[in-house]
Amino acid sequence: MEKAGGHSEHVLADLKGPGTITRFWSANPSTANLTRFYFDGEKRPRIENPFKLLFNGKTHPFGSDISYISGTGGNMYYPIPYEKSPKITVAESGNPLGLCYEIGYRTYESGMRVVTFDPEATAAWESTQMRIARAILESR
Repeated sequence: MEKAGGHSEHVLADLKGPGTITRFWSANPSTANLTRFYFDGEKRPRIENPFKLLFNGKTHPFGSDISYISGTGGNMYYPIPYEKSPKITVAESGNPLGLCYEIGYRTYESGMRVVTFDPEATAAWESTQMRIARAILESR
């Protein structure tokens, strides 16, 4: 756990890149705790949404419906590229956070050119991301 901006966050992933997050799974995707995605050493999160929105398939913070609930588990297959590093956190809510999750990722060779995910630009490259996400989903 770490402190950021006056609140406590549990660090789910702190990867070194370049690379791509390929999958996010949780056994309990209904928690409303804020999830934050920081990229490439940013101090402010580029993405900040309730955890459960990652998996509901409709109100998706990445602009698509590549997530779903199967049984009680939530799955998100959506390529999230990063040039240097992503850090994913979930905010502490005052109660112990009993979160079960997996984050799949691919790390590329040092020096590979990767453009870090920008939620403001998703509309411009959503068709490419959707194609990649479906390929990842079909290959599992």
